[in-house]
Amino acid sequence: MPFTLHPELKEQLAPLSGVSCPVDVHCNNEHFREPMLVTHRGLSGPSMLQISSFWHPGDSLSVNMLPATNVEQDLHDLRNSKPQSTVAQYLAQHLPKRFAQALNDVHGWAGPLQGYKNSDIEQVLAPWTNGPSNLPAPKAIERPK
Repeated sequence: MPFTLHPELKEQLAPLSGVSCPVDVHCNNEHFREPMLVTHRGLSGPSMLQISSFWHPGDSLSVNMLPATNVEQDLHDLRNSKPQSTVAQYLAQHLPKRFAQALNDVHGWAGPLQGYKNSDIEQVLAPWTNGPSNLPAPKAIERPK
């Protein structure tokens, strides 16, 4: 069963409807590393459909959008090797282009990576808990009844 999003977050992610990216999703000691699909209603795809069997209202759900990436090390290396790189360029290396651009736009990241603290970027890219709470929106997702 797919997860629906609160209206504010659903509106922010609406341009991403139809975009999928590989994620690692965790709930109740179960996890799946499969694609997640953003739909017009919320989050679906193999990872979300599988984990929904283990999720119950009130349970914590964690979604890692960069499961095979050491963000801290990547950002450090990129700052040293290409200091004029942008956050959008970094995201585009690891996420589908539309997803990377939308995430960049939501956070207003512009200009070189050097203008941002790693911790600010890492906070957004850290696993979302109880849904994409790192975006400016309500902190929970729900499963339709």
